[in-house]
Amino acid sequence: MHAGAGGDGLHGEPVVAVLAELREDRVEHLRAGAGGPAAGTAPGRRHMNGADHRMDGPSTFPFPIMGASWAEHFDLITGLPGRGDTVVGHDVWFGYRATVMPGVRIGHGAIIASGSVVVDDVPDYGIVGGNPAELIRRRFSDAEVDRLLALAWWDWPLQHITEHVRTIMSGSVDDLEEVAPRVK
Repeated sequence: MHAGAGGDGLHGEPVVAVLAELREDRVEHLRAGAGGPAAGTAPGRRHMNGADHRMDGPSTFPFPIMGASWAEHFDLITGLPGRGDTVVGHDVWFGYRATVMPGVRIGHGAIIASGSVVVDDVPDYGIVGGNPAELIRRRFSDAEVDRLLALAWWDWPLQHITEHVRTIMSGSVDDLEEVAPRVK
């Protein structure tokens, strides 16, 4: 899984660790390398790895991973087609017991409903739910999503985020543009 680029602001372990410490009793927060900064998840979220099983023979069981004399047949499970990396954007909220299958991209600002099984890509600021997860709706219009992605509040310096938490959490896209750091 990949996270956003390194740097200051919410990028990296220290800030995410602080977020986790603040809410450790109720929400498990993602660490750098496991999703975008400030991504939140309820307990029980699962990401399936890229392990696949052969489907062209009578059994799908991966005997060689059990070791012993079965390990000599490891060639039967190597080189199976993978589904690629699972990429989680910034500010993604995973509901209780959401499962993410390999090879999907979950866009920035997405919400994954509790118990969902995500098998396809989730658009930026999309809300998905079900098994398999389907798009329920978008949180914002396409034009607003473009503006939010350009603002990328998760890349702001931590002090600026701290000063504008109320706007980040409850303001409009216009409000967020008004408080965005000015490029010098």
